[in-house]
Amino acid sequence: MTPSARLGAYGIGLVGLDGARRLLGPVAEGGPDIVVERAAGGDLTLASEVIDEAHARCGLSGGGWVEMVSDAAESPTVTIRLHQPRAWDDEAVVHPFLASSAAVVSRWLGRVAFHAGAFVAGGGAVVILGDKGRGKSSTLGWLATQRVPVLTDDLVVVADGQVLVGPRCVDLRPDAAVALGVGENIGLVGARERWRFVLPECPEPAPLAGWVFPGWADEVSLVRIPARERVPRLFEHLALRLPPPDPALFLHLARLPAWEFRRPRGWEHVEPTVARLMEELLASAPSRA
Repeated sequence: MTPSARLGAYGIGLVGLDGARRLLGPVAEGGPDIVVERAAGGDLTLASEVIDEAHARCGLSGGGWVEMVSDAAESPTVTIRLHQPRAWDDEAVVHPFLASSAAVVSRWLGRVAFHAGAFVAGGGAVVILGDKGRGKSSTLGWLATQRVPVLTDDLVVVADGQVLVGPRCVDLRPDAAVALGVGENIGLVGARERWRFVLPECPEPAPLAGWVFPGWADEVSLVRIPARERVPRLFEHLALRLPPPDPALFLHLARLPAWEFRRPRGWEHVEPTVARLMEELLASAPSRA
């Protein structure tokens, strides 16, 4: 990464966040930009959430809200103003507080965003979707320790069939950080305590190859999800609770293979079960030569 490279995340340039350079990667020239403003304290009440064509207001984890205004250009500049109890540093803005704004901007661009993470297997991006406590971030953290490219931890943005690269970190819960032996304690950020594992490399965007839904069970299992079940499952994990901007595109994404991956609780099970998941994914991946 050269000092002059345009930096950002989710395919969006981020202006004025120099203190978060280690969490950012290069993004293409000529794309959208986000300019961040902060407003600490004051009235943090959000009367209602709104997402219009060039203006939006959304709540934030840990209190407060964010307002987004786009100049509606072909490659828009979006100004976001964070109304929070305190003015967070640049890294906290990038992750986790950027996610809702990035999801809205992605929608304005006709992209699809999911509350999910993603990693690369067999040259394709595998998206891992799950509610809190399902082992999503711990799985991504373990994969990163094995030098598997992790594309993003908290928000997956799909543009032209590619999963875009998110902030270069995985935020772990304390027990996961201890078990994996990685991360730095950055304290309470948003709604929870975070141990930040800064990822060693910035991969390229990768073509979306499939979906994984993690969960818990007494035995390891990896089961294909039939096509009729994929649409409602994916819909549950959209980053914004709105109909997709392009229903036909959403249906196309739902045609990709999906698996339900269940494993026993307990850190002693992570390495063998996630290794098995990778074997299955690589065995089913189409050749990309």
